[in-house]
Amino acid sequence: MPYVKQQVVENGFEEFKARCETLRDVQAAKDEATEIKWGPPVWDARAHGFNYGLYTVFKTLEGLEKYKVDEEHVEYVSIANQIRPLSYRAQHRWYAETDQTSLPMTLRSK
Repeated sequence: MPYVKQQVVENGFEEFKARCETLRDVQAAKDEATEIKWGPPVWDARAHGFNYGLYTVFKTLEGLEKYKVDEEHVEYVSIANQIRPLSYRAQHRWYAETDQTSLPMTLRSK
């Protein structure tokens, strides 16, 4: 989940959100993800200071692993200029009832 800088929120948030949406076009996401959502935290108390987030559900754990190293995805993360990756919490949660894997992502601004 990124913490979006206040100046981005005030002066370019729509552009930032549009850039985030381009992750849907990454071929590995098209092939492997069943759900990709961006937006503000649902529960402020659990947001830990983050103000915008990505929630992705993958068909399989292998699909998640493929997405994490996909060239387009890695390039996107490396050039995102409003946020700087500090850490990724790739805490794989395997849901037996749905046979899907989710990837919570943690990004913080500079």
